[in-house]
Amino acid sequence: MRERTYWVDHTVSWDNKFVITASTKDGANVYVVLPFGKQVMTEGTPQDAAHWNNIEESLISHEAALGMLLNLVRQNAWEVEKGTVTLNNTQTYPFNNSQKSVPLAIRRENSDYIVIAEVKKAAGNVGEIVVSDKLVNGFKLEYTGSAKNATIEYQIIGGYMK
Repeated sequence: MRERTYWVDHTVSWDNKFVITASTKDGANVYVVLPFGKQVMTEGTPQDAAHWNNIEESLISHEAALGMLLNLVRQNAWEVEKGTVTLNNTQTYPFNNSQKSVPLAIRRENSDYIVIAEVKKAAGNVGEIVVSDKLVNGFKLEYTGSAKNATIEYQIIGGYMK
């Protein structure tokens, strides 16, 4: 957390002395009266890059913290759907036909949801798990390895924000 800056106004006291400058403009006499002689009563806080950048950095960190807090609130409101699917591959490596459509139990408002997939059991090398073709009512799962089959446990989070 950053240290707070207490801002102080720069104040001066004038000595009631003035400088009068006379000139002629467009045929008329013009007089400019300016105060002369001042005494600093309070030295103000410097207004420089170091102070202003400190404020900017604080604003950015507060925006990030607020964003994380809003994300937490959203996630607490999300329902998590869980399920298990078994994928089978009948082809020889490097070919693979393990892709399978997975229906969602609850239709989403949009396809902007997160699928977290984890291998629970496999007969061989699973490789990577690929989530594709996300729709409001389902998605597709497959793996890239040479395994003959794999049981995948998945969790779906989100998809409710319009």
